[in-house]
Amino acid sequence: MYLYQQDIVMRREQYQDLLRQAKLERLIRVARPRPAASVRLHRKAARWLGARLVSWGQNLLQTQETPAHSEQLAG
Repeated sequence: MYLYQQDIVMRREQYQDLLRQAKLERLIRVARPRPAASVRLHRKAARWLGARLVSWGQNLLQTQETPAHSEQLAG
């Protein structure tokens, strides 16, 4: 396989573009403010609540598969 001068120049330009893009992404990551402690606490609470709601919903679905209490008394 032969490497032509055009290929080498093109690869070098692509490499330089990738370096510039990585540098820009690092600058953006550093400049982006971190969420405040209260925001992190709200997210943690929302995750907990979401997990509890899913768990409660699953329990409700399981109890609906068995006869309801009033149906057991009537039978």
